[in-house]
Amino acid sequence: MENYDVIVAGAGPAGAAISIYLGRMGYSVLLLDKASFPRDKICGDGISGKSLRVLKELGLDKQIEATLHSDMYGVIFSSPKGTTINILYPQNSGDTTTEGERGGTETVLSPGSRNPKGLGSRVQGLEQDPRLKTQNPRPETIILRVPSGYCCRREVFDNVIFQEAKKHSTVIEKFQVNDLIIEDGYVKGVKGTDLATKQEKSFRAKLVVGADGATSLVTRKLGLDNPDDKHLVVAVRAYYEGVAGMTGSIEIHFVESILPGYFWIFPLENGKANVGIGMLASDMKKKKLNLQEAMAAAISDPRFRHRFANAKPITEIKGWNLPLGSKRKKNHGNGFIILGDAASLIDPFTGEGIGNALFSAKLASGVVDRALRENDVSEKSLSEYEELLRKEVDPDLKTSYDMQRAGKIRWLLNMVVDKAAKNKEMQDLLSNTLADNVDKRTLISPGFIIRAMLS
Repeated sequence: MENYDVIVAGAGPAGAAISIYLGRMGYSVLLLDKASFPRDKICGDGISGKSLRVLKELGLDKQIEATLHSDMYGVIFSSPKGTTINILYPQNSGDTTTEGERGGTETVLSPGSRNPKGLGSRVQGLEQDPRLKTQNPRPETIILRVPSGYCCRREVFDNVIFQEAKKHSTVIEKFQVNDLIIEDGYVKGVKGTDLATKQEKSFRAKLVVGADGATSLVTRKLGLDNPDDKHLVVAVRAYYEGVAGMTGSIEIHFVESILPGYFWIFPLENGKANVGIGMLASDMKKKKLNLQEAMAAAISDPRFRHRFANAKPITEIKGWNLPLGSKRKKNHGNGFIILGDAASLIDPFTGEGIGNALFSAKLASGVVDRALRENDVSEKSLSEYEELLRKEVDPDLKTSYDMQRAGKIRWLLNMVVDKAAKNKEMQDLLSNTLADNVDKRTLISPGFIIRAMLS
């Protein structure tokens, strides 16, 4: 039986990232996944600033930029009553390409200047969309926004991280983990099936990482899976081409027929779009809603039907579950750590999970490194990971949960979008909040709500 320092079940962003971190530290890592890469993964395909910060640390940001993707410059919101606002991410100041600690970057082009190195057709595309330009006080100088994130199909995005992980770990694709090896109260390895040969195999390790997604077998085998419809989003999506009116902003629409869920349109490369809807499982059951029918209703809504008049789906509608971080669970124990969606770290308001998946891999890698060096993979030793999650991730998840609940209130949604459409101060606050420059809690504070009502 083969032995490793660490076995990672699941080669999505979290599993691949921790394999890179630990492999670069010199540990022997076995990375297992039931799929063969590249593979599709049902998702909204949004890649946030939090994701990009970890990717930059891993040295993968330029590789992601080189893939087929769409740049993300802001967010378009519309309220149940139909008011729409396009919130562009904030700009940084300066005469050259700059990058803030958070949010996006901007490039200043003076009269007669050439395109900055590396921008190429991206600059050309921006120049064609006046909404993505802002005038600098200096005459004839234009500030061009550089994205704060991307929309990238998971088939493409995940494969970039996976290919790097292959350089730093032993990888077996098409391997289905079926069970855990547990001895003396410690997880000691995994058992599973090689799907290509149908051969049963077992592998042992000092520590096992569960990064096997929303339907994690690892968490089920450990008795940590505790589904709750009030903390689970069900979503469906399809890829389209020919959707009219797309800009460099992702779109989130609160449509009357699918409240308290929302409808999204995320631009992809070459004029394609990721189109879908999401809703809490508890609300979906209460409304007895069929999500495929609800998505068809949203597309035919008067606000959007002209945009889909010449559009056509290029994939079938597919659904998936998103275990939200609004209900946290135990994610460590004797000989194991759980990451990403398997750890229920998805943002309750945006439904975005890649950022926290990558960030959890970063946090866990340091804890695992220390535990292996000390030869102590006990629950007590690994509890540092849980403490880091509570400190670094939980406050943001709690605020997003409060925002999710506030988003169920029609009059509040209508009021905030109405006021923001007319109020520059509110637009700036929303922009900086979305770019992670301002604490999300500001948006649900009594002071903000009172100012919104009085503005």
